[in-house]
Amino acid sequence: MSYLAVKSLAAVIHPWLPVTLPMVIIAVGAAAVVTAVGSALIKRAVLTAAAAAAVLAAALWAPAVASVGLAANHESAFDTPFEPTHLASLIASVPARLAVLQRVTIPRLESLEFGTPDLLAAQSSYIASIFAYLSGKEALPIGGFTGTIPSPTLSQLQADIHSGQFHLVLALSTADPRIRWIAAHCQPLRGTTYYCVRADAP
Repeated sequence: MSYLAVKSLAAVIHPWLPVTLPMVIIAVGAAAVVTAVGSALIKRAVLTAAAAAAVLAAALWAPAVASVGLAANHESAFDTPFEPTHLASLIASVPARLAVLQRVTIPRLESLEFGTPDLLAAQSSYIASIFAYLSGKEALPIGGFTGTIPSPTLSQLQADIHSGQFHLVLALSTADPRIRWIAAHCQPLRGTTYYCVRADAP
Protein backbone atom coordinates (compact mmCIF):
# COMPACT_ATOMS: atom_id res chain seq x y z
CA MET A 1 0.00 0.00 0.00
CA SER A 2 1.41 3.40 -1.00
CA TYR A 3 1.97 6.28 1.41
CA LEU A 4 -0.85 8.32 -0.20
CA ALA A 5 -3.21 5.39 0.17
CA VAL A 6 -2.28 5.03 3.84
CA LYS A 7 -2.80 8.74 4.42
CA SER A 8 -6.18 8.72 2.67
CA LEU A 9 -7.27 5.70 4.68
CA ALA A 10 -6.22 7.34 7.93
CA ALA A 11 -8.09 10.54 7.04
CA VAL A 12 -11.27 8.53 6.53
CA ILE A 13 -11.10 6.33 9.63
CA HIS A 14 -9.42 8.71 12.11
CA PRO A 15 -12.59 10.66 13.13
CA TRP A 16 -14.37 7.38 13.89
CA LEU A 17 -11.58 5.71 15.85
CA PRO A 18 -12.63 6.58 19.43
CA VAL A 19 -16.10 5.06 18.85
CA THR A 20 -15.56 2.31 16.31
CA LEU A 21 -12.25 0.77 17.36
CA PRO A 22 -13.49 -0.86 20.61
CA MET A 23 -16.70 -2.00 18.86
CA VAL A 24 -14.79 -3.58 15.99
CA ILE A 25 -12.42 -5.40 18.36
CA ILE A 26 -15.34 -6.67 20.48
CA ALA A 27 -17.28 -7.79 17.40
CA VAL A 28 -14.33 -9.61 15.87
CA GLY A 29 -13.44 -11.12 19.24
CA ALA A 30 -17.01 -12.35 19.72
CA ALA A 31 -16.97 -13.85 16.23
CA ALA A 32 -13.71 -15.59 17.12
CA VAL A 33 -15.25 -17.08 20.27
CA VAL A 34 -18.37 -18.28 18.44
CA THR A 35 -16.29 -19.78 15.63
CA ALA A 36 -13.93 -21.47 18.09
CA VAL A 37 -16.86 -23.03 19.96
CA GLY A 38 -18.39 -24.12 16.68
CA SER A 39 -15.17 -25.71 15.49
CA ALA A 40 -14.87 -27.61 18.79
CA LEU A 41 -18.40 -28.96 18.45
CA ILE A 42 -18.49 -29.66 14.72
CA LYS A 43 -14.81 -30.67 14.33
CA ARG A 44 -14.35 -28.93 10.99
CA ALA A 45 -10.88 -27.77 9.91
CA VAL A 46 -12.42 -24.82 8.08
CA LEU A 47 -14.05 -23.54 11.26
CA THR A 48 -10.81 -23.96 13.21
CA ALA A 49 -8.92 -21.93 10.61
CA ALA A 50 -11.66 -19.27 10.64
CA ALA A 51 -11.50 -19.06 14.44
CA ALA A 52 -7.72 -18.63 14.34
CA ALA A 53 -8.07 -15.92 11.68
CA ALA A 54 -10.71 -14.07 13.71
CA VAL A 55 -8.55 -14.18 16.85
CA LEU A 56 -5.57 -12.87 14.86
CA ALA A 57 -7.68 -10.09 13.34
CA ALA A 58 -8.99 -9.02 16.76
CA ALA A 59 -5.47 -8.96 18.19
CA LEU A 60 -3.94 -7.01 15.28
CA TRP A 61 -6.72 -4.53 14.51
CA ALA A 62 -5.80 -1.88 17.12
CA PRO A 63 -2.02 -1.86 16.46
CA ALA A 64 -2.64 -1.84 12.71
CA VAL A 65 -4.94 1.20 12.93
CA ALA A 66 -2.49 2.91 15.30
CA SER A 67 0.38 2.32 12.87
CA VAL A 68 -1.61 3.77 9.98
CA GLY A 69 -2.48 6.84 12.06
CA LEU A 70 1.13 7.41 13.12
CA ALA A 71 2.40 7.09 9.56
CA ALA A 72 -0.26 9.39 8.14
CA ASN A 73 0.42 12.09 10.73
CA HIS A 74 4.22 11.96 10.29
CA GLU A 75 4.62 10.74 13.87
CA SER A 76 7.24 8.39 15.29
CA ALA A 77 7.38 5.39 17.58
CA PHE A 78 7.64 7.76 20.56
CA ASP A 79 4.24 9.35 19.84
CA THR A 80 1.01 8.07 21.34
CA PRO A 81 -1.81 6.99 19.01
CA PHE A 82 -5.40 7.99 19.91
CA GLU A 83 -4.06 10.61 22.33
CA PRO A 84 -6.67 13.26 23.29
CA THR A 85 -6.01 16.65 21.70
CA HIS A 86 -5.93 18.54 25.00
CA LEU A 87 -3.38 16.09 26.43
CA ALA A 88 -1.21 16.35 23.33
CA SER A 89 -1.33 20.16 23.58
CA LEU A 90 -0.38 20.04 27.25
CA ILE A 91 2.59 17.75 26.58
CA ALA A 92 3.69 19.92 23.65
CA SER A 93 3.68 22.99 25.91
CA VAL A 94 6.02 21.46 28.50
CA PRO A 95 9.33 22.58 26.90
CA ALA A 96 8.13 26.19 26.69
CA ARG A 97 6.93 26.11 30.31
CA LEU A 98 10.26 24.71 31.47
CA ALA A 99 12.09 27.40 29.51
CA VAL A 100 10.10 30.11 31.32
CA LEU A 101 10.85 28.46 34.66
CA GLN A 102 14.55 28.38 33.89
CA ARG A 103 14.71 31.91 32.48
CA VAL A 104 12.41 33.73 34.93
CA THR A 105 11.52 31.67 38.01
CA ILE A 106 14.89 30.12 38.85
CA PRO A 107 16.71 33.51 39.04
CA ARG A 108 13.96 34.81 41.35
CA LEU A 109 14.33 31.80 43.62
CA GLU A 110 18.12 32.15 43.61
CA SER A 111 17.77 35.78 44.72
CA LEU A 112 16.04 34.49 47.87
CA GLU A 113 18.64 31.83 48.70
CA PHE A 114 21.06 34.04 50.64
CA GLY A 115 23.70 31.33 50.71
CA THR A 116 21.54 28.34 51.69
CA PRO A 117 22.81 24.92 50.53
CA ASP A 118 19.40 23.99 49.06
CA LEU A 119 17.51 26.12 46.55
CA LEU A 120 14.21 25.16 48.18
CA ALA A 121 12.14 22.39 49.74
CA ALA A 122 9.11 21.08 47.87
CA GLN A 123 6.22 18.84 48.87
CA SER A 124 6.90 15.85 46.57
CA SER A 125 10.04 14.70 44.85
CA TYR A 126 8.67 15.26 41.36
CA ILE A 127 8.32 19.01 42.01
CA ALA A 128 11.70 19.19 43.73
CA SER A 129 13.31 17.31 40.83
CA ILE A 130 12.11 19.90 38.29
CA PHE A 131 13.80 22.74 40.17
CA ALA A 132 16.92 20.67 40.82
CA TYR A 133 17.17 19.82 37.12
CA LEU A 134 16.65 23.38 35.90
CA SER A 135 18.92 25.06 38.46
CA GLY A 136 21.61 22.41 38.95
CA LYS A 137 21.18 22.91 42.70
CA GLU A 138 19.85 20.77 45.53
CA ALA A 139 16.12 20.77 46.24
CA LEU A 140 14.80 18.94 49.30
CA PRO A 141 11.78 16.68 48.62
CA ILE A 142 9.18 16.52 51.39
CA GLY A 143 7.08 13.36 51.38
CA GLY A 144 8.62 11.44 48.50
CA PHE A 145 6.90 11.20 45.10
CA THR A 146 3.35 11.50 46.45
CA GLY A 147 4.17 14.13 49.06
CA THR A 148 2.68 11.94 51.79
CA ILE A 149 5.60 9.71 52.84
CA PRO A 150 6.75 10.53 56.42
CA SER A 151 10.25 11.58 55.40
CA PRO A 152 11.68 13.94 56.37
CA THR A 153 9.95 14.17 59.71
CA LEU A 154 8.71 17.43 61.16
CA SER A 155 11.63 17.55 63.58
CA GLN A 156 14.06 17.07 60.70
CA LEU A 157 12.44 19.91 58.78
CA GLN A 158 12.61 22.14 61.85
CA ALA A 159 16.29 21.30 62.25
CA ASP A 160 16.96 22.07 58.56
CA ILE A 161 15.21 25.44 58.84
CA HIS A 162 17.06 26.25 62.06
CA SER A 163 20.41 25.43 60.43
CA GLY A 164 19.59 27.47 57.32
CA GLN A 165 19.48 24.51 54.92
CA PHE A 166 16.78 26.25 52.84
CA HIS A 167 14.43 29.23 53.01
CA LEU A 168 11.72 28.54 50.42
CA VAL A 169 9.06 25.84 50.71
CA LEU A 170 6.71 24.95 47.84
CA ALA A 171 3.66 23.10 49.16
CA LEU A 172 0.84 21.31 47.37
CA SER A 173 -1.52 21.08 50.33
CA THR A 174 -1.63 22.22 53.95
CA ALA A 175 -3.32 18.97 55.04
CA ASP A 176 0.09 17.46 55.85
CA PRO A 177 1.12 18.19 59.47
CA ARG A 178 4.60 19.23 58.32
CA ILE A 179 3.17 21.76 55.88
CA ARG A 180 0.65 22.98 58.47
CA TRP A 181 3.55 23.70 60.81
CA ILE A 182 5.42 25.54 58.05
CA ALA A 183 2.27 27.55 57.20
CA ALA A 184 1.91 28.52 60.86
CA HIS A 185 5.55 29.50 61.43
CA CYS A 186 6.91 30.74 58.08
CA GLN A 187 6.00 33.78 56.02
CA PRO A 188 3.45 33.10 53.24
CA LEU A 189 4.51 34.50 49.89
CA ARG A 190 2.07 33.43 47.18
CA GLY A 191 -0.39 30.55 47.12
CA THR A 192 1.21 27.73 49.09
CA THR A 193 4.76 29.10 48.95
CA TYR A 194 6.47 29.97 52.24
CA TYR A 195 9.67 31.73 53.27
CA CYS A 196 11.35 30.32 56.37
CA VAL A 197 14.25 31.76 58.36
CA ARG A 198 16.25 30.39 61.30
CA ALA A 199 14.08 32.23 63.85
CA ASP A 200 11.00 30.32 62.63
CA ALA A 201 12.32 27.03 64.00
CA PRO A 202 13.21 26.13 67.62
